[in-house]
Amino acid sequence: RAGMRFVRHTPVMQSAMLRSAAFFFAAAAPWAMLPLVVREQLQRGAGVYGMLLGLMGVGGVTAGMMLPQIRARLSRGNTVFVSSVTACCGMAILGLSRHWLPAAAGMLLFGTGWVTASAVTQGVAQLAAPAWVRSRALAIFQLAFNGALVLGTFFWGWLGTVAGLTPALLSAAATGLALAIVARAFNLDHEHAPAATQAAEPPQPEAVAAELLPVLHKA
Repeated sequence: RAGMRFVRHTPVMQSAMLRSAAFFFAAAAPWAMLPLVVREQLQRGAGVYGMLLGLMGVGGVTAGMMLPQIRARLSRGNTVFVSSVTACCGMAILGLSRHWLPAAAGMLLFGTGWVTASAVTQGVAQLAAPAWVRSRALAIFQLAFNGALVLGTFFWGWLGTVAGLTPALLSAAATGLALAIVARAFNLDHEHAPAATQAAEPPQPEAVAAELLPVLHKA
């Protein structure tokens, strides 16, 4: 209850949850359909599938290394927006690919956007929550993150079955771009949680004992 009350009264935490959900709902599409893309569109096997996942990881590592330089130039909100656009471009390229080379470029872009958006939104959530409620607030944040990922995986997998892989991936890219534009209204750049939620963390028992020892000795 304390964690939910904190989230309800902390706009920046709500913004982090909404921006995260908007990104990961659309970004679930490659996870749902990549094995079928490799088999049916690229006419390849497990080796290419592993290579594409590896290139996504390369994109993620590159994003992690470049993130301090990116954040020096862009606000948190703009960083998430640019990473959303990057991931959507990667999904669109993957959806249109019939050869492993453009698909590799698409997964590289997708991995870069995925890690950047994830790192920034989770960082905002951690900074917004004071120590006394941080674990509970982050657990609620993870519900939004994972809930959007699960719903997106089911939805895009269903759409891929009904409409085909390319239309589903292009729809996911367009949806992700539209959600990113709408979600820009939710600010991620507040530096502090509201003062009313910043209750002091209760003193630890060992700290209380350390303070009482000199008093007891004098007594």
